[in-house]
Amino acid sequence: MTRREWKDLIESKIVILDGAMGSNLQEAGMEPGVSTEKWIIDNSDIVINLQKSYLEAGADIIYAPTFGANGIKLKEYGLDNKVDFIN
Repeated sequence: MTRREWKDLIESKIVILDGAMGSNLQEAGMEPGVSTEKWIIDNSDIVINLQKSYLEAGADIIYAPTFGANGIKLKEYGLDNKVDFIN
């Protein structure tokens, strides 16, 4: 999305974003303390269905759940050599 497209969007309506991804992933079976990004790769069907439900609920923007997809955080799980793949 270009800056112009973004500006046009936010000027045209109230923009709805997704939310509570972490809580919804835990409700879907993700255990606390695991690498969210690794769990998402292993359970992509759950994430796809969750993102579809955000669209059905009226979300205009759906974020990629990659908050911890960096070398520093992934190193905690021994995944720092997979940063490119995970992203």
